Amino acid sequence: LLKFAELLKAFVKRPGIILCRFSGNEFALLFPSTNEKERLRIVQQIQQCLFLNKVEDPIFKDLTVSIGSSTIKSISNNSMYQLVDEAFLNLRVNKF
Repeated sequence: LLKFAELLKAFVKRPGIILCRFSGNEFALLFPSTNEKERLRIVQQIQQCLFLNKVEDPIFKDLTVSIGSSTIKSISNNSMYQLVDEAFLNLRVNKF
């Protein structure tokens, strides 16, 4: 878990990005002011990074990861819940 968190830290490059442990073995990476295209590019980079680490580092060999992501245009209490719900739905689609 710690090694995986360290790997995710590499994606916290610009001010305002937040990495947090969400629940149990789940993490959330929040990218404010990020559009849909950029969000998908970041998800692909994380997937590539994880794949390379699975090949190079035995600690990642048996790791399975699901990535759920979503984008919102404006923030309200309801939209934050919708954002998390949408990201969780996407988890089931993107397991590798």
